[in-house]
Amino acid sequence: MKNPLYFFVAIITCLTLSTILSGITLSFLEKERKPERVITSMEEKYLNIHPNEYSPLSLNDIHIPEIIPISTFGLKIYNGSSWKDSENEEDNPFDYTKPTVIYTHGMGTGSGIDNPNLWFSKGYNVCHFLWGPFSDDMPTNGQDKVWSTGKYLGQDKNILSFKDTLWSSGSSKTYSTDVPDHSITEIYAAYYFDLLMREDYTGSEIRFYGHSLGAQLNLALTNYLIYCLENGIIPISVLPDKVTLLDPYIADFDSNLICSWNGENMLGGSAKKALDTSIKAKQLGIAIEEIRTSEWVALAAYVNGGEFYEGFKSNIMYSHVDTNFLFNELPMTSAIERMHVIAEFWYADMMSADILFESNSSSYAMSPFSSKEYVYARMGNSYEINFSETASDLSDDSVTSDISKAKVGGFIYKDSNNNGIFDERLKNQLLGVRISLLDENNNELVSMATNLNGYFSFDLEIGKTYKLLVNEESGYRLGNLSSENFQIFDAKELLIINIPMLKDPA
Repeated sequence: MKNPLYFFVAIITCLTLSTILSGITLSFLEKERKPERVITSMEEKYLNIHPNEYSPLSLNDIHIPEIIPISTFGLKIYNGSSWKDSENEEDNPFDYTKPTVIYTHGMGTGSGIDNPNLWFSKGYNVCHFLWGPFSDDMPTNGQDKVWSTGKYLGQDKNILSFKDTLWSSGSSKTYSTDVPDHSITEIYAAYYFDLLMREDYTGSEIRFYGHSLGAQLNLALTNYLIYCLENGIIPISVLPDKVTLLDPYIADFDSNLICSWNGENMLGGSAKKALDTSIKAKQLGIAIEEIRTSEWVALAAYVNGGEFYEGFKSNIMYSHVDTNFLFNELPMTSAIERMHVIAEFWYADMMSADILFESNSSSYAMSPFSSKEYVYARMGNSYEINFSETASDLSDDSVTSDISKAKVGGFIYKDSNNNGIFDERLKNQLLGVRISLLDENNNELVSMATNLNGYFSFDLEIGKTYKLLVNEESGYRLGNLSSENFQIFDAKELLIINIPMLKDPA
């Protein structure tokens, strides 16, 4: 998967962006209108929620067995050449003003983020969470460890039991009973809270991504953070902006266990939890994307019918990569393994390519550096990507999607620093702002009020001229943004416009 044809992608990128920029103008008209509802930021909405009885773990609550070297477990921060323990405050490379990416590995002994230098060079805090001893097991057991704690029903075996001979194989291995009495997700969260809430985080983005069972772990962490937010335990600024799942292990295997933080049963397995998480994440403006490269791994989500997983896929930005050509190049076992791991390699390679476009359009498939707004706007859409049997060469790849309507969309937010840039993240997205789509003669075509996530979206027709009207009411007025018309030139085009609002002094 190395050495993709970046030149080809660069040409397509330049041509597409030139088309977009040459045709886009924008209009915000001021118009008196009676206030229809109170405008509220998400931070204000969650500010007065009282905590429930559940308390997150601190690092002091976690027992790490002595058999596990501390260098192979926990949250690690990259400094450009080596990894540092996140809990060590001295010489910690984490910068609270930079965007952040956190990676989690899948089954096996565990390895760190692929190509950390590229993320680092683009100004990110680069982190990975290592949990190898607990993921070196069957994936069904791994799923239990992600969501639950305690002992299996009718057994003396703790859910977090792990092989006492680390990173080896063989029938002689036995399970250690010296284990933490917490789910892996709660332990992961303890490291995350310890780092992120140490200072006021002002970076522009927090991104989670992981591979296989590690993708499920990041999805579980997102579920956990939303639960803590809804119960007044954490500030909204701790939530991620974007969650990327690389060939995730998601299964609808029923379990007699319960989720260790909210007490819900695990009937429907992680597939049901994935669906629940995607619904709540969308309500909060969190973008979720999946890149599926192996139908074999996906089979786990369809054992009992797969309705939960299908619902999840239809609620996120879903990209399927056809890797069946590998059966023509490799033995069956090797091909199946390669289909799974290719998600990681390709994602890392695409960091340099940036964008893979759909033919003759401005719609594009998976890109590591696509914006949170783009992924969020495409949640509910799916992409099909074909390598054309040359996985090491992007020049003959093809991309298609189910996108049929051009649209304009974005987030309306309280611009606290009045710079016209959406760098306040989730907490300042505004609920209750009325926005209308007008034609070139100022006739209102459709209108809506933003819900909790502050997002708006309108379908558009090619070649027509449009304007947007933002209703200034309830103590808010339009911030720093130009006033012009805009047009769309392709049926798959997406115009992203984030709208700043300023709060008038009381």
